[in-house]
Amino acid sequence: MSIRARLTTKDGTLADAANPIHTTGGAPTVTKATGSAAIALSYTHATEAFVLDAVTVHFNAAPAAAGDLTVTLDSAQGAAYDTVLARVDPSATVATDIVVGFDGGALPCEPGDAVVVAYANPSARTFGATIRTRRVG
Repeated sequence: MSIRARLTTKDGTLADAANPIHTTGGAPTVTKATGSAAIALSYTHATEAFVLDAVTVHFNAAPAAAGDLTVTLDSAQGAAYDTVLARVDPSATVATDIVVGFDGGALPCEPGDAVVVAYANPSARTFGATIRTRRVG
């Protein structure tokens, strides 16, 4: 059971990094964004716990200009608990698909936590981004 940031590169190979986490949850929610400007997508639930199943980002072509795409857990407990779950420069890996997932489970989140996906998109690539969550309780 681990968190995996998976990068599909132009030649189809995968790169990934792992850290252990596991939980379960209820009905799925998919938060979506698309466009060709900066990515600023987030999900939070003020009163109920939830689990983060995955974050996906697809680009129509690999970004050419350098810049990090980040997936962050913005903790309701305050900045001392904020955690960067994934940091990827799609131009360095020639990535068109980024999947941040959790082997064997999901990331448990408290009421008020937020999952934030951010990317300046300096190459103005068309993207589709999703945050997949399930409420618990």
